Amino acid sequence: MDPIAVTETSAATQRILVVDDEEGAVETLGFILESEGFVVTPALSGTAAMAALRLDSFEVILLDIVMPDADGLVLCREIRTLYPRTPVILMTGYYAENVFDDVQTMPGVFLLNKPLPIMSLLDMCRELCANGIAGQPETLTSGVSA
Repeated sequence: MDPIAVTETSAATQRILVVDDEEGAVETLGFILESEGFVVTPALSGTAAMAALRLDSFEVILLDIVMPDADGLVLCREIRTLYPRTPVILMTGYYAENVFDDVQTMPGVFLLNKPLPIMSLLDMCRELCANGIAGQPETLTSGVSA
């Protein structure tokens, strides 16, 4: 998996950008998502994520909140401003009340706690790829999954 490779895709391809500074987490998520038919672009930093977004479009972005080079919440706000139709699933191993409160006020943004509930993640990715933000089911609107 090349960190910011651009590939030719058809309209039916479901592309996901996975942003996490932990290479093992990116590889594992990439393997799981690709085994389910998604096309995954990994990014190991906020800078790499923004570069990937300039080069390609994605149906969903998985974004770690805590990274050495970027504050995930700040990066999420920037992404949502530049790409308002692209949903973002924030991932964190650190629960903080303020993060939960911030996510609740951000349309098209969801929060999953690490370790990630894989089936919930896959269901969210499928639903968001199929229907986008406007078609999100009630189960996604809570913004948080344990």
